[in-house]
Amino acid sequence: MVDQEFEDVFASSGQRLIRNILFHPLMSDLLKRTLMEEEFTCLPLKNRPKRANFGDFTNAALLLCAVLDSSETEESDAWFSGPVGVHDHQQLMEMFAGSDILFPGWIEGWYEESDAREYVTALDAEREAKGLKTPVNNVLIKFRGAKTIRALEIRAICYRPFGRIISSQVTAEGLTIIEIQAHELPERAPEPISVGETEF
Repeated sequence: MVDQEFEDVFASSGQRLIRNILFHPLMSDLLKRTLMEEEFTCLPLKNRPKRANFGDFTNAALLLCAVLDSSETEESDAWFSGPVGVHDHQQLMEMFAGSDILFPGWIEGWYEESDAREYVTALDAEREAKGLKTPVNNVLIKFRGAKTIRALEIRAICYRPFGRIISSQVTAEGLTIIEIQAHELPERAPEPISVGETEF
């Protein structure tokens, strides 16, 4: 049986991580990158492509996943926004209405559409002030009926959200709006493995 002291430390450390990913987007990106590499890269560490060395965030990423997975959720509409690269935007636009979509890891957003739109506007202003020219596409996603974790009152976090695309459109201002209806992530039973006449 887990003692109370361990539960308190677990909850406290997890809440600090949640605050960090909301206040420091780079922290969230580093943890997500670690998670994606572990989940989708089948190469041994020594054979993986060289990247900037920011340190090993594996333990922090696993702790954050455990905290998010065990956090209390509420069913609510949530809004997620931000810039995506040209390639990712093209893939999104190729997904038609009725397509299922899973976001690995977690996504951070808002409970109000106005906050999500203001975030995009602020990022555009920051890019312009810095003179950044890399082409990006701003995306605004409405997740209907998502299981959200409330943080800092106005922020919504979804852990491994899964849903079905209802609609997508590009406004005259170039903002891509995608609406998704949340669904339960289906559990897949492991397929049996046959070795000779024995099935495992």
